[in-house]
Amino acid sequence: MEDTLKQILEGQKRMEQRLDGMDKRLDGMDQRMTSLEAGQADLKSEVSDIKVTVDRIETRQNGILEQTAGLIEFKGEVSEKLDEIIQTQKSTAGMLGEHEIQIRNLQRRPV
Repeated sequence: MEDTLKQILEGQKRMEQRLDGMDKRLDGMDQRMTSLEAGQADLKSEVSDIKVTVDRIETRQNGILEQTAGLIEFKGEVSEKLDEIIQTQKSTAGMLGEHEIQIRNLQRRPV
């Protein structure tokens, strides 16, 4: 009976040792899990910051697109007005040329 009791006690000690080992491994796993959770929280924070930055970039990009559209429209208007000015200048130069001819013709006539 003593042998049986000794075997039971030894078995119990081994079980306790195994349980202690398992507890240590569980503690290590808990630490790793805590570390992973902290890393995940950091990643979430960084992703949130990136989203804010992307939103700011998109807002600026939309402003740039609007300004570009405005500038393209302005360029078209300026080109049209410049074409009008060029045509007016050609007409004015033509008229001055004709008037110059008429003035010279009048100057040649005897009075």
